[in-house]
Amino acid sequence: MAGEQQQSQNRQEYKNEFDTIMKMLHKFSDKQEEQGATLSDMNLTLSQLNQTVVGNKTYGQKGLVEEVSDIKTYVEKEKIFKNKVAGGLIIVGVVWTFFLKYFENLLSLKK
Repeated sequence: MAGEQQQSQNRQEYKNEFDTIMKMLHKFSDKQEEQGATLSDMNLTLSQLNQTVVGNKTYGQKGLVEEVSDIKTYVEKEKIFKNKVAGGLIIVGVVWTFFLKYFENLLSLKK
């Protein structure tokens, strides 16, 4: 009788341990599913960030990198244009000064 009672007690302990292990496995499985959803969301977010930064040639979308490159090119062209205008104004100012001095000398010689 003691042997049967011992076996029954062992079975109960094994059953309790088995139930505990199964609960742990279910919890682990649930956490795994949650993490899978989180990883899927993270993958989507990273894909969107990549598309924003790099762009998508298939859909003709410019990314931030290409936009910055275009802006740099525009700024360099603007600088060159402004330098040309400033140089042209200096030349016009010098020529105008010589022109005025020339006519001033011509008028002073006529007197």
